[in-house]
Amino acid sequence: MSSVLSYSFNAIAPILLLILVGYYCRRSGLLSLSAIKEINRFDFRFGLSCLMFVNIYEIGEFRDIPLDILAFTLGMLVLFTVIGFLIAGKITNRDDRKGVIIQACFRSNYAIIGIVLAQELAGQKGATLATLFQLPTVIYFNFVSVIVLSIYSEKKEKIDFKGICKKLSKNPLIVGLIAGVIALGIRQVVPFGADGELVFKFDRDLPWFYSAVKNLSRMATPLALVALGGQLELSDTKEFGRELRLGVLCRLVMAPVVGFSLAVLLNALGVFRLTPESCAMMVAAFGSPMAVSSVVMSAEMGADDVFAGQIVVWTSILSMLSLFIITGILRGFGYL
Repeated sequence: MSSVLSYSFNAIAPILLLILVGYYCRRSGLLSLSAIKEINRFDFRFGLSCLMFVNIYEIGEFRDIPLDILAFTLGMLVLFTVIGFLIAGKITNRDDRKGVIIQACFRSNYAIIGIVLAQELAGQKGATLATLFQLPTVIYFNFVSVIVLSIYSEKKEKIDFKGICKKLSKNPLIVGLIAGVIALGIRQVVPFGADGELVFKFDRDLPWFYSAVKNLSRMATPLALVALGGQLELSDTKEFGRELRLGVLCRLVMAPVVGFSLAVLLNALGVFRLTPESCAMMVAAFGSPMAVSSVVMSAEMGADDVFAGQIVVWTSILSMLSLFIITGILRGFGYL
């Protein structure tokens, strides 16, 4: 039992500490909100995109990608969205909050916490698998969030799918992922020398380039977590009451319970095999707090962005406890 608790603590504590560093820096005046936003913007454009590239490039071959696990996890996001639609009307009668609650059901902060959490739980294999799931999540989160918020928006504007696609094509995470996939694809066709080694490799033949990219990738998640802590804004929650409590429960309890219940069932039926790295990726996808970007999108689409911000704050705080419990249970049953 002590080893299980130690494992869970050692996986979650580093994430919590970095978030607390960011929160302290903001509250003490060491970093202003504008400075934190600039750090976040820099990290998003360079650090996280380089992290995507490096993690994809370091995969052995395309056949090492577990498509069944990725398909199942994406299917769970769809299921969470459907559940959100079914329960949003029962949680609140305010249209500007229904879309936010549906987002809370499916939209985790996977881009920021996902990879570092998966790495803490299952090492580099966990981080690599979590990276592979970034592309479908980024696309799904953005498209579905716009649709959901548009349905309940008073603006009733026509959904600009072309504009969404244009934004996604410029998203640094997607650019880094696609660059990594292209580099990995090229490596598959590069010939081998007489010694059995590849004729060309980035890390060997362009060490100055690969070293710079890798250094940027190493700073990505620490900076992202510090920025996340700096953006947390605690405020009076009495106005939201039951809606806030149930929104938090949807993200931190409903999603992981439903997701892992089905995952364990399908594993028992032999549909696929749960590994430590696949479980780590699912913990990140199902159990992470609500995405910070959902607040900005809620504001743009006419939803209650203050309500969305409070769900982000409280899921970020309470996820440290819920993730500790989830990892402890999975470790206890031998899945991690």
